[in-house]
Amino acid sequence: MKKSIVIIILVLFHYTCSFCQVTAFVYAGPDYSLLYESEDIYYVDTDPRVSVMLGAGIKTCLIKNLSLLSTLTFKHLSSFVEASFGGVSHSGERQYNLGMYYISISILPQYSYGNKIGVFINCGPYVATLIRSTMHGVSEYSVMGNMFNGSISRNASDLLKRFDYGLSGGIGLHFKIKGGLSLLPQIRYDFGLFVVGKEQSDELEGYKVRSLSLLMQMDF
Repeated sequence: MKKSIVIIILVLFHYTCSFCQVTAFVYAGPDYSLLYESEDIYYVDTDPRVSVMLGAGIKTCLIKNLSLLSTLTFKHLSSFVEASFGGVSHSGERQYNLGMYYISISILPQYSYGNKIGVFINCGPYVATLIRSTMHGVSEYSVMGNMFNGSISRNASDLLKRFDYGLSGGIGLHFKIKGGLSLLPQIRYDFGLFVVGKEQSDELEGYKVRSLSLLMQMDF
C-alpha cells in the first residue's frame, strides 16, 4: 500500500513538472525588525534593530505571469526593549536586546511583468516556529532605597510562544543574466498577526513581530 502511494505521488509530480516550469532560488539580506505593541503597555518601549534573513524556495509557474513561491526561511529578528517595573518597596528598569530566531514556511502567489528586465509583486501567509531566543542587557533597581546594578544574559525562549503566523509581501525587480540564472533585488515586509509573548512574560506580553527586509534573490 505504501509503495503504491509513493508511485502515485511520483507520477503526479512527473506530470506536474511536465506542464509547469519549476525553478529553485535562494535569497539573503538584512532585516529591520521591531516588536509591535498590540496593546497599550505604558511601561515598555521598544526600538527596531538590524538583523538578517536568508532562505531558499521553489517557484512553480502556473500560467503566464503568475507563479507560486514556496519558501523556507531562517529569520534572526531583534529588538531593543526598555521596561520599567516596581512595587511598594522596589522599582527599577531593564534594558536589553532581544534576539528571536525563527524558521518559517510561506506560500506566496506572485505576479510578474517583463522579460529580460521586469517587475514582480507577491503576497501570502507564513507560519514560523521559534527555535531560540536570547536576552542580553543591563538592569538597575532599588530596594528600600538601596540601588543595585546587574547584567542580563539568558535564554528567553520560555518567554515567547512557540509559533507565529502572519502575512508576507514583497515587491522587486527581475534581471535575467544568462541561461536560467536571474537576480531579483526586492523589499519584503512580514506582518505578524499573532501575539508572540506569553502571558507570564511581563513586558513581552501583548507584542507582535514586524520586519522589513532588503533581499537579493538568485533564481537558477
